[in-house]
Amino acid sequence: MIQSPIGVLFALVTVAAFFFYLEKSTGWKVFNLFPPLLFIYATPVLLNNLGVMPADSVVYTGMRDFGLPVFITLMLLSVDIGAAVRVMGKGVLVMLLGSVGVVVGGVVSFLVVHGWLAEDAWKGWGALAGSWIGGTGNMAAVAGALDTSPEQLGLAVLADNLVYVVWLPILLGSKAFAERFNRWTKVSDNRVADMEKAAMELHRDDSPPEMRDYLFLAFIAFGVTWLAAWIAPLL
Repeated sequence: MIQSPIGVLFALVTVAAFFFYLEKSTGWKVFNLFPPLLFIYATPVLLNNLGVMPADSVVYTGMRDFGLPVFITLMLLSVDIGAAVRVMGKGVLVMLLGSVGVVVGGVVSFLVVHGWLAEDAWKGWGALAGSWIGGTGNMAAVAGALDTSPEQLGLAVLADNLVYVVWLPILLGSKAFAERFNRWTKVSDNRVADMEKAAMELHRDDSPPEMRDYLFLAFIAFGVTWLAAWIAPLL
């Protein structure tokens, strides 16, 4: 069994890199139905059951407590909130209402079926709701905040992808009704053009990054993480 923290970290990084590389290099259609993230979540659980990786490690807690908020901070650095609000308009309200619907619906649906579920299934339910509100990064953040077990997180990821397999064809098929839906919701025909224009206006520096750039990113990411950890107990 792999016991050392560096060995566990190497194994986790290897699993993630392997499946992303496999998706990019092979083009297998299986990844259209089951994205690499599903295998990345499931493989460490399988390795743990086979006795290859430990169930507990300082790497797991370190990635949850420090790595996750650092990565989320880095992901959000390029988001222009003001421009997004200006372009989306009423879409922001629709998105917020959808998020509220997911939260309320998650609670109601869990109350209906919780009698047939494990005692800690609510944590997986919360992680799943986090995914539907803010994507995979948010799922990981919610799972970390709720201390979701690997088993429940794996089930949440599986449910997320199964719903995706059903929902995506419906979403793609609804394109035929886009114009009528836009007229009903009074969405401007120029909305998509405005979004593309806003994306083009975003300044991007294509010069190669230097060491000071990485240090600056590290300063922001770790600073925000420390500040969040300091504020959290006060809330």
